[in-house]
Amino acid sequence: MVSTMIRILLSACLLFSSTLTLAWAHGERPRALHIEFSPSSPDTIWVLSHTQGTFANLKTGFSWVCEDSVYAGAPTAGLAVSGERGGRWVVATGAGLFVSTDRGCNFHRGDGVVGAHALAGLWFHGEAAEYLTASRTSMARNDVFISPDQGETWSPLGLDIAGAIKSVHWAASDPLRLYVHHRYGVHRSDDLGRTLSPITVGADAVEIPPELIRMLAVSPTDADLLIVIVDVGERSRILRSDDGGRTWVDTTLIDSRELSAVMHPDGQKVLVVNPFGDAWRSKDAGATWEAGESVPIALGCLRIKPGTQTLYACSDPDVDGPWVAGRSDDFGESWSPVFEDFETASHRDDCAAASKSTVCCRGLCPGDQTAEMCGQPDVGALPELCEPAAPAPLPLIDGGAPTGDAGRDPGTSTLDQGVFEDSMSSPSSDIGPRAPDRGSFRPDGDVQRPGDSHGGCQSVSASWPYAWIFGILLLGRLRRKKRHEP
Repeated sequence: MVSTMIRILLSACLLFSSTLTLAWAHGERPRALHIEFSPSSPDTIWVLSHTQGTFANLKTGFSWVCEDSVYAGAPTAGLAVSGERGGRWVVATGAGLFVSTDRGCNFHRGDGVVGAHALAGLWFHGEAAEYLTASRTSMARNDVFISPDQGETWSPLGLDIAGAIKSVHWAASDPLRLYVHHRYGVHRSDDLGRTLSPITVGADAVEIPPELIRMLAVSPTDADLLIVIVDVGERSRILRSDDGGRTWVDTTLIDSRELSAVMHPDGQKVLVVNPFGDAWRSKDAGATWEAGESVPIALGCLRIKPGTQTLYACSDPDVDGPWVAGRSDDFGESWSPVFEDFETASHRDDCAAASKSTVCCRGLCPGDQTAEMCGQPDVGALPELCEPAAPAPLPLIDGGAPTGDAGRDPGTSTLDQGVFEDSMSSPSSDIGPRAPDRGSFRPDGDVQRPGDSHGGCQSVSASWPYAWIFGILLLGRLRRKKRHEP
C-alpha cells in the first residue's frame, strides 16, 4: 500500500509540475511593476512588467517589447527614453543595464558593473543629462551609480554596502537633493551624490529599525519634507519630517500593512492606499490624516505624470484588479482604464525582420496566452541572437558584517547575503506595496543569472515545491480515505 501511495505521489508531482510549466511557459502571469514617462515622448505611457518586458502606446493601442529581446525572464526595473524620436532607450533590469539606439529594436548590455548588477531602477530629472541607477545584487557590494551622459558612462557614488539598494528619490524641487533607501536605512545627499550622510529615522526618542522602513516619499515642492511609512506588526505608522530627516514626528497609526503613498503636485495633498482598496488622505502635507473613499484593489505604481496633476497607477487583473494601468484626474477619487489587459497588446511592427525585438518575441504572446492564441508560430528554442553576452563576473563578498565605511553603513550587524531584499517600491515614484501574492513561481527580482539557462520558458524545477505540497495533500487524502474504508 505504501509503495502504491509513493508511486501516486511521484506521478502527481510530475504531472502537476509539468502542467504548471506548460500553463505559464512564458511570463508567468505578468504584473505591472512601474509606470514611466519620457520628456522625449510626452504622450507615451510606458508600463514595465516583472516578467514580460515593456508595454507602451507607441502608436494606436499598446505595443509590446518582450523581455526576451533584452534579457529573458528579467524584471524591467526602469526605463529612460531620449534622443531624436525617442531613439535611445536605457533599460534597467534584474539582470543588468541594457541600451538600445534604434527605439528598442535591438539591445546590448551596458558597459562596466552596471551591466552585471541586478538593478533596482533608473531615475532621471526632467531633461537633464544625468541618470541614476542602483544595484541590489545579493552576495556583492551594492551602490548607486551616476551617469553624466544619459547612460553612456557610469561611476559609483560610494555608498558601497553589502545589502540591496531599495529606491532612490530625486527631489523634484531640488536637482541636487537625493535620498537613498537601502537595507540599512536612508542616506541623504545635497550635492547629487558627491557626499552622502546617514539619516536616523525615529520619533519620541525611539529609533526605527531600518528593516521596518517600508517606503519613503519626498514632497514635490519641498525637498526637506519627507514621509516615511513604517511596518509595526500588522499595522503601519506614518512619520513626517520637515527638515530633511533631521527630526521626525509620528503623525498617525493605521490599522493596515503594505501601504504605499503618493504626493500631489501641490505639495499638500497625500494619498495612501493598501492592496485591498482602502485609502487614507492628508490635506496638510502629511501632518494629519483621515480615512478616504475606497480605491481599486491591488493598486500600485502610483505616479503623477510630470508637468500635470494626473495620477497614474497599475493594478492586477489576475487578483480581480480592474485593469493593468489606469488614470485619475481627481487624485484618486475616480479612475478610468488606460491599459485594460496585457492580452490586448500587439507585437511591434516597426522593427526590422532581423532585429532582436522581432526575432526574440516571435512565437511569444503577451499576457497569459499560448502562441496559438495570439497567432504566433511555434519557433521552438530561443535563437542564439536572443542570448545576451554574459557580463564580467562581480566580485563576491563573504557573509557577515559589511566591510565598507561604517559611517556610510549605519546600524548593521550580521547579514543574510543569500536573500535579496526587495524594495516594494517604484523606481520613479514614491509607492510601496505590490498586489497580494498570486502564487507565481518565481519571486520578484529572482532572475536567472549569466551562465544559467535563460530561455523564455519556466523550468520544471521552479514548480517542484508546489508540486510536493500538492502531493502531500493528496497523500493525506488517500490515508483519510483508507481509514474510513470498511
